Amino acid sequence: MTQKNYQQLSQSERHAIALGLQQKQSLSAIARALGRSKSTISRECQRNAGGKGYNSKFAQQRSDKRRCFARPQLKLGRDGPLFKIVRDYLRQRWSPQQIA
Repeated sequence: MTQKNYQQLSQSERHAIALGLQQKQSLSAIARALGRSKSTISRECQRNAGGKGYNSKFAQQRSDKRRCFARPQLKLGRDGPLFKIVRDYLRQRWSPQQIA
């Protein structure tokens, strides 16, 4: 299975989005200039637009706040295949050192 790596938008990219919107550029044009997909720019604008439109500083603050509450991925999550393997070995009375 291929794992995708996602890159968060940077403060400078958010500033470029705000500048592009002020200059009445299309989302497609902004996306091309930043090397991002149009849907990324669209989601960013929808997610972080305030009452007066898109503000890059406000958007960065909101992103930072959401990032604080994001949970890290578990290596041994209950639904994962590794959990079942480890559980089976523990039931067979293997020690954690033997499993590792």
